[in-house]
Amino acid sequence: MRVLKATSMNRVEGERRGASGVAARPVASPLATGHWPLTTGFTLIEMLIVVSIMMILVGMVATMMRPATESRRTREAARTLNVYLSSARNRAIELGRPCGVVLRCMTSGTCAMTLDQCEVPASYNGLTENSTLVVTAVTTPSMATITGTSSDFDISQISVGDTIQLNGQGPWYTVTISTVTNSVTGTLSLATGQLIPWDATGNTVSYRINRLPSANNVIKGGARPLQLPTAAVIDLSASGVGTTMFGPQDVIILFSPSGSIEYLYFNGGPKYPTDPVCLLIGKRERMLNTYNASSPESNKTNYQDLNNFWVVINPQTGLVTTGEVADSSSKGNASDAITASRTLALDMQGVGGK
Repeated sequence: MRVLKATSMNRVEGERRGASGVAARPVASPLATGHWPLTTGFTLIEMLIVVSIMMILVGMVATMMRPATESRRTREAARTLNVYLSSARNRAIELGRPCGVVLRCMTSGTCAMTLDQCEVPASYNGLTENSTLVVTAVTTPSMATITGTSSDFDISQISVGDTIQLNGQGPWYTVTISTVTNSVTGTLSLATGQLIPWDATGNTVSYRINRLPSANNVIKGGARPLQLPTAAVIDLSASGVGTTMFGPQDVIILFSPSGSIEYLYFNGGPKYPTDPVCLLIGKRERMLNTYNASSPESNKTNYQDLNNFWVVINPQTGLVTTGEVADSSSKGNASDAITASRTLALDMQGVGGK
């Protein structure tokens, strides 16, 4: 009996070990152990949840980065304008005659997105190297007429207000009358009180004429036009000198050979500023907004947007600086708000800007 019992137990143990001869372990239920078998993939629902979370995070980040992106856009536009104006100033010093920049006003608004460098034409010495004039006294030695000796003198190149030097020496005389006889000849009259230093009757002399800067006497410079970064503009409704704004028109800023501002041309004539010239770099989408101290962010004007910049030109030195828009929320009207928004930029005049 004991032998049979041992044999039965051995047979049962052998069945439990299986064909490999290794004892088989009982498989525990996941419910009993709390552990589920590992898997190597994701279900469709899990993937959709992850993608949805990623999209929400991307949207949040994009919203947070938008003001920083707009600030970089206007900052880059201000930096580019600063360099372009300084380049025109340097060219005026190099050439020895007025050079500057034309702000091209858009026909659909009160802003500029493109600019051209410009310059006053070089001195006029005639159409050939042998060009001369005949100087004739009129009534008194303080008046004289000047007539070209041949077809190499083009009177149409000369305007009232231009200055002329005779024989390469002596003072510069101001032209007061310019009469065009035909396409190439005519008569110039010099201003009263400018004494001709010799007997002018019948003298034939060489000459040099400097053109008076004006809107009609400015030519494009050699530099390429400047296009501001996308959607960045010069807000001409808030840009100007002191309390005078430029408004919807082209504006010419000319630098003199000494580096200072020669003059501004807007509102139909030259202006000689004593106050800094302030150019507001803003956003095109804000151009239609009107000033309201309590406006929400989306309805603010360019001079209320603290992410915008002022580019300021010192009229005496021609120094170009850049400053941030200052807070003007306490002002009750647009004029006071524009003045207040320039505060930081004007303060930077003494420290060289940034």
